[in-house]
Amino acid sequence: MILSAMLHEPHSLELFAISYVSSSSRQPTPEVLMRTAVLLACLGLAATSCSTQRSAEIGAMAVPPSNYANLSCESMTSQMAEEKAHLTTLSREQDGEIVADIRAFGASLGSVEQQGAKNQEAAIAYQKGKINAIDIAMRRKGCPMPS
Repeated sequence: MILSAMLHEPHSLELFAISYVSSSSRQPTPEVLMRTAVLLACLGLAATSCSTQRSAEIGAMAVPPSNYANLSCESMTSQMAEEKAHLTTLSREQDGEIVADIRAFGASLGSVEQQGAKNQEAAIAYQKGKINAIDIAMRRKGCPMPS
């Protein structure tokens, strides 16, 4: 009960710790210290086991624009549309596998994925890099940018 209230209120853990220290003139017992240590270890383990990121939080991988420099403007425009469609599909798969986000003190610690979920982070990063590379190649050539 106290833990769920503390997770919803960012500053309540600090207030709980301050009120515990100020209301108690004696030292905490070894049992209290052990329970606190176990609780903190469990929270740390839960935070580090979350490896799946939402697709919007994944950065682009470096892809050289020179890969697309020999293409015509029309080819780059169609390639851009194909890559964006593929990115949308991958993003839906990635975001669909996430069942919960873990947040503590207002900061995102990660997401919880379904058991056996396929992580698409590398593929999404590569797709974003390809889109960026095509965009740069199009700008260098002076191609009209797709809307």
